[in-house]
Amino acid sequence: YAAYNPSVGLAQRKVMAGDLFKMEMQLAAKEVHHKVMNAATKNLSPEVKAVASQLAQAVPTSKLVDCTKKDAYSVLQNAFAGLKVNITAENTTIYARNAKLYTAHVKAKNEWMASESIYITAESTHGSAKEAAEFAKGQYDQLDSTVTAGQTEYNVREPALTAEMDELVAQQPILEQVKTLVSNMAAPSSAKGKVQFLKMLPALKKLANAVVPPRMAKDKVIANKVYALRSSLAETETASTVTKMLVILEDISATMSMRIGHIKKTLGEMETDLSDNRASLIHWETQLVSLSDDKDKAENTMTTAELQRNQLNGVHIVKEEAYNDYHALFVDEADKLAAQLKAIAAISAKIDEAIASCASPPAEDITKEPEAAVVGEAAAAAGR
Repeated sequence: YAAYNPSVGLAQRKVMAGDLFKMEMQLAAKEVHHKVMNAATKNLSPEVKAVASQLAQAVPTSKLVDCTKKDAYSVLQNAFAGLKVNITAENTTIYARNAKLYTAHVKAKNEWMASESIYITAESTHGSAKEAAEFAKGQYDQLDSTVTAGQTEYNVREPALTAEMDELVAQQPILEQVKTLVSNMAAPSSAKGKVQFLKMLPALKKLANAVVPPRMAKDKVIANKVYALRSSLAETETASTVTKMLVILEDISATMSMRIGHIKKTLGEMETDLSDNRASLIHWETQLVSLSDDKDKAENTMTTAELQRNQLNGVHIVKEEAYNDYHALFVDEADKLAAQLKAIAAISAKIDEAIASCASPPAEDITKEPEAAVVGEAAAAAGR
């Protein structure tokens, strides 16, 4: 026996599958023809139905024509023409319906996608506006704290610093008088100069005692120097202390002037910082109000865009489902109607052919007479 060949077996299976498919298609076509025939002849007489059944046979039309049934052919021709009109109208209707649903689906989808894009843009804008507003709020809060802390520090330090400065400023004229008196006492060490020194000494002590150590200053440097001046006056009543007192007085005067300058600088810096921070606070307060308004507007725009997007998405889903549901049925229905129109065309062609053949006389067969003569001669020969 022949050896098994897988390729041959596969080819056989393909042939069998192809034959099966052809058989299925033929059966389907026969079923369609049967349905079309029933639809076209359902209201016709049994005689006309019989004629229709005869024409539907799978044999050449010329062998089926019976011109005595000419009227039945005309009835069938009109019946199938009417059925074609109806099925064509139905076909047009379902195509129009499918196209309408598809157009509505595409339109709804495009509108939803456009709204989605608008929402994404609005969401991004809102995010940026929110960040800007939050940044402005942070700047405002920070500056508000800075201004409050700075004002509190200023309120605490300014009175003490001002009182200290006023106290030092009040001491300066007295200190200058002491310096002048000491300078005048710095005469040559003669008997006359010594007498003059001793006369002026009580006034000097009194005036020096008027130089009071600053009470408001936390720094005790100036106070220590004032005490040193008093000690210098108490230790001796001679002119030898004049030079030493002048040095102490100059030191006290310079230290006071330096301290006054430092206090003025400190107060000035505190006031400048407060002024600058207040200006910045006002700026960021204005920015905060403006950017918060922008954020609120962007949020409203985003909310509106989201509602619109959700609404259009709902419409899009409904339109898409309507199209998909109808289209699935439409494909089957369109195929069915196309098959029916094809069957109508085939049957109508047979009917038209039958009517046409009955409308004209049949052509003479010129081969019949010679053939009869030959047959006659053959019969005569057989008789002999």
